[in-house]
Amino acid sequence: MPLRFSVDSDHQQIINVAAKILLGPSFNWTSTALREELSAARTLVFERDRVVRSFLCFRELPDYFEITVLATEPDYARLGLQSELIKYLQELAAQQQKRILLEVHHGNSPARALYAGIGFSELHRRPKYYSDGATAVVLEWRNKAGCES
Repeated sequence: MPLRFSVDSDHQQIINVAAKILLGPSFNWTSTALREELSAARTLVFERDRVVRSFLCFRELPDYFEITVLATEPDYARLGLQSELIKYLQELAAQQQKRILLEVHHGNSPARALYAGIGFSELHRRPKYYSDGATAVVLEWRNKAGCES
């Protein structure tokens, strides 16, 4: 699968992917906030036909990786691209003995099912975290060999 780390010239294509996603519990990043995140985070991309179709932004902290944004073009949804991006990050985390954290809107059932299916478990909740008053569910992944907290 054509996964790679993004380069600056990918940023507009990543913004274009995000623009194709409806606002709501499944994606709540503005283009301005996403541009800022692309400057601060590392980003993995899935590319098809020389166009970014799916991406995952993450922050690398001393003890863990934090997934901050995960999105796929609607025409490429349900093809396993997000799972592949996360599995790649899980491999990196396992090599570095790090865990992975992320937060997800309580109402985003498809995302929660995706994360549960690839080994994430609930760590805690942040009530009334989102602008719509919804709870953020904080999820964690640890590699099978274990890693220090």
